[in-house]
Amino acid sequence: MKLNKIIFGLIVLNLGFGAKLYCQTTVSFKIIKDFNDQLVNYDSLNKEYRCQHIDERFRNVFLIVRQYFPELKDNRIDLKFKRQASRTISAKPRVNIFGGKNARKYYILIKTGSDDYVLENELNAQIGLIGHEFSHFVDYSSKTNLSLIIFGIRYGLSKQFRNRTEKNTDVEVIRRSLGWQLKSMCLYLKSSEIEEKMKEFGY
Repeated sequence: MKLNKIIFGLIVLNLGFGAKLYCQTTVSFKIIKDFNDQLVNYDSLNKEYRCQHIDERFRNVFLIVRQYFPELKDNRIDLKFKRQASRTISAKPRVNIFGGKNARKYYILIKTGSDDYVLENELNAQIGLIGHEFSHFVDYSSKTNLSLIIFGIRYGLSKQFRNRTEKNTDVEVIRRSLGWQLKSMCLYLKSSEIEEKMKEFGY
């Protein structure tokens, strides 16, 4: 009972986190309606973002997406596979109690055997999907280790909070000029909602 009260108290203290995750401003990234390999200089991106540690099947998508999240340039972001993963794909922080949030590492976890959930889609949709996970990292990067832990508790316990978080994350993808790519996948926002947000952000 005492532990439940402590957890509840922490959640109450953390109510301000995650409710409105991102500042909605006009997009400042290059808008490309339909990505293809001819439009991307992978050699140049690889020199800048160094994604050699990423499974080569996903590497090009990672390289494209990373340029839309410059504030994460110095954060190591890995790709992992796990058979017992509870979700098909999810964005995970590595919480280090001895390190600050600026040095935090992140990884995208894919359930073993679910590779095709990403790879069977066209490049545009793959970018939208991975861009969604990177947008979670942007949110995580603003949180302390304690608020990240509390966020995880709320995300696991509250379906309403989880849905709101995921929709806000979609909005961040659109703000990053990847609305067309998100529209190819339609994760949490409906196609009409994505189009409306794209208009709000000026494209």
